[in-house]
Amino acid sequence: MEDFSLSQRDIQNARTALLEHYSSQITAHGTYLITLLVGFFSFVQALPFFQTLETLPRDFLRGFFLSIFLFLGVYLLGRTLLWGYLASAILRVTPKKESEIKIEEGGSATLLTRLHLACIDHVIQKHKDLWQFYMNRYRELELWVILFVVSILFWLLSDL
Repeated sequence: MEDFSLSQRDIQNARTALLEHYSSQITAHGTYLITLLVGFFSFVQALPFFQTLETLPRDFLRGFFLSIFLFLGVYLLGRTLLWGYLASAILRVTPKKESEIKIEEGGSATLLTRLHLACIDHVIQKHKDLWQFYMNRYRELELWVILFVVSILFWLLSDL
């Protein structure tokens, strides 16, 4: 059922709340990227320690850590860009109508949900490739499996 009693002020308050949420996500992911960069420099400083190890563990550890930095860097950069695009979209989208949203039985779509889903649709239309970074927990598990496979490949290729 449509809620026609919403004022322009209600919609503006919902936009402000979502913009604050998106901004906090951008800040958090930017912090994660800086932390990853510090971790990478720590790894570079620890490289002389790896030279004292035998060849097999040395190559495996080097490949494993490089794959972690590579994939986390790409993942965090993609997530940061995604939240940035969502923050940009909140300024120009109109809330979706309740009839356009698939609602669970007994539930209702709040104004925040309708605005967020409108932002998601806007970002999907404009940035299709970036949308894969807005994933659920199962997709994150896939990312870690890929990370493990790539670290094994680094290890095998370093023996050549």
